[in-house]
Amino acid sequence: MKHVRIISHITIAIFVFCITTVFIIVTSPAASAQKDTINISVQKQATATQTTSADTRQINLQKVLESQYMPHFHGVVNARFEYEPRGGDKGGSASSGAGSSKSDTEGLSRFEVRHARIDMTGRVTPIFDYRIQVDFSDEGSVKPVDAYIHFTPFKGFELTAGQMRIPSTLDAHRSPANQFFANRSFIAKYGGLRDVGMMLGYTFSNTPFPIILQAGIYNGASFSEQKNWHVALLHTFKAQFLVSKHWVFTCGIQDRKPDSVRFYMVDAGGYYQGERLHVETEYLYYHYAHNAFRDVNCVNAFANYDLPIKFCRLALLSGSSSNGNTPDGNSDASKYLFKKISFLVRYDYMQDHSNGKVLATHSGTSATGTVGTQTLAITNYHRSRATYGITLSMGKPFTADLRLNYEDYFYRKNAVIPKGEQDKFVIELMLEF
Repeated sequence: MKHVRIISHITIAIFVFCITTVFIIVTSPAASAQKDTINISVQKQATATQTTSADTRQINLQKVLESQYMPHFHGVVNARFEYEPRGGDKGGSASSGAGSSKSDTEGLSRFEVRHARIDMTGRVTPIFDYRIQVDFSDEGSVKPVDAYIHFTPFKGFELTAGQMRIPSTLDAHRSPANQFFANRSFIAKYGGLRDVGMMLGYTFSNTPFPIILQAGIYNGASFSEQKNWHVALLHTFKAQFLVSKHWVFTCGIQDRKPDSVRFYMVDAGGYYQGERLHVETEYLYYHYAHNAFRDVNCVNAFANYDLPIKFCRLALLSGSSSNGNTPDGNSDASKYLFKKISFLVRYDYMQDHSNGKVLATHSGTSATGTVGTQTLAITNYHRSRATYGITLSMGKPFTADLRLNYEDYFYRKNAVIPKGEQDKFVIELMLEF
């Protein structure tokens, strides 16, 4: 029994020794360090896994955003103030009709959001793309601007179907953000229309200089009248000659029959674009079938000169030093509010014009001509205009311009002068994004 007790005590002692040794090892600094190392390793592995997952998501998102099939959104906003100081004292005004007397128009002014357009473009296949553009304030009204599908099966060829700008005239194809003046020329206003139809185009690139040909057929009516059926459609053809990076020439012809009278438009124009100077001229000719109305001549000519400037530094926003240089001594153009100032002058002219719609039915003849017993009305009286402008450009990434224009109108005697078509000052802020 004595030996059994001795063995039992030795066994208990060995067990206690083992427990104590294990406890000391576990609680020692080396063990803690090893445990911390293991924990840190586990944490790093988890963090690396999370980082890899986040990076993967970021890469996937970047791929989606850079995909050619991702829709792109753009827009333009034009906010302006207009003031007519003298009203209808030039050329007189009619006692009835669309015009108003001098006392009614003198000293008129208004604020206006001329455009608030949202433009979405995108591609669904390598050969199909689209464009949808809506103006939420076209002089206060919401109007669809563009809604078309563009098909380019091979290089140089294009087919466009939907609502679009009719390929006609030179000045009319500029967007509100790319216009030189606050208000469009007479040619752009009355010669450039949007309609629903189809256009074919082809670009000749193997010629001495690129030549772009476009031909289209359209309803010849307002885009709000798409449910109507038409007997006579609008036809148009336009050619562009990109002679060099400085010289471009265009010409075109169009015919349409908005009511009972068909009329034709022939257009030719060109411009020179230098480093700072832009000079442009365009001529538009109207001819009405069966002498229903006198032929109409329209002219638009203008010049624009850009002068780079550096003033009005945004020191508070950019944190620039007083000398206008970056810490490394290099000039930073982004510190300046205005990047350039543009000086502009324009002359445009338009004779008595009719929109081609029938005014009245009567017997006999009229000073404006007749088609049977149907007479066309003068919808825009003979006038010319000189426009003087200064544009302060604030540059990119958001294209922003401050436009200051004065329009000086000249009407023929006894012309009916409508509001908004008289001598006026225009101050406009344009933002494109």
